[in-house]
Amino acid sequence: MLLVGGKPVLEYVVEEMARIGIANVLIVISRKKEAIREYFKDGSHWGINCEYAYQVEPWGTGDALLCSAEWVGEDSFVTAWGDTLFLSPSSQAGRYSALSRSIEVFFRQNAKGALVVDFSRSNGPARFQYLLTPLINNVPIGSQSTFRVHGLERVSLEENPRSRIPIAISRFVFQPIIFSHLKSLRGQKSEGDIHLTDGITSLLFSGASVWAAPLPNNSGQYLDIGTPRSYLAAKKAFHGQVKEDAKIT
Repeated sequence: MLLVGGKPVLEYVVEEMARIGIANVLIVISRKKEAIREYFKDGSHWGINCEYAYQVEPWGTGDALLCSAEWVGEDSFVTAWGDTLFLSPSSQAGRYSALSRSIEVFFRQNAKGALVVDFSRSNGPARFQYLLTPLINNVPIGSQSTFRVHGLERVSLEENPRSRIPIAISRFVFQPIIFSHLKSLRGQKSEGDIHLTDGITSLLFSGASVWAAPLPNNSGQYLDIGTPRSYLAAKKAFHGQVKEDAKIT
């Protein structure tokens, strides 16, 4: 519930979903984060139906996603991390969403999963020490073409700060088959984190198609609050955008 621009970061995610027409939202929380439930309530203020599921222990993003399996059922679904936001220029506000980009490539390719990537290194400091990148073949750096993902790899941007590898952004679309891969991974581990990327890797090993779409050029900034440094950078970027919008208007 940390604030950027006077609002919780999670609220930007909820607004993004509502803006592209998603009517039903499930927020996975811990028992220690009832403030989230108290803030969003039933979601009617944002024009959505909001429900909640509890993750017993913080066992990773894949485990958190598994908490939604029964709620999702047999439908395809989108997922987004609640500590990130996508900042669009005012001239494009309401016209573009990283989620809509994922959904577009997902249905066009009849994929089992889809995600958005960013080739840019201009969006502030690294969000984590290691980030995730699709491994691609014959896709020029900065290309706007969609491509099929062949694998996932953890890389250190601290070691390669100028690298322009495609970084995966936390906006995804999946068919429910992802749950069986995550459950299988959980069954292989008596304890320890299960990450969504582990499930995606398992999905890829099975031969399923996962596609990626680069963010359009000049479409905005992807920001997060994963570390104190990136949180401060997100606040700075937001206030910089507000000033720029004021100049335009």
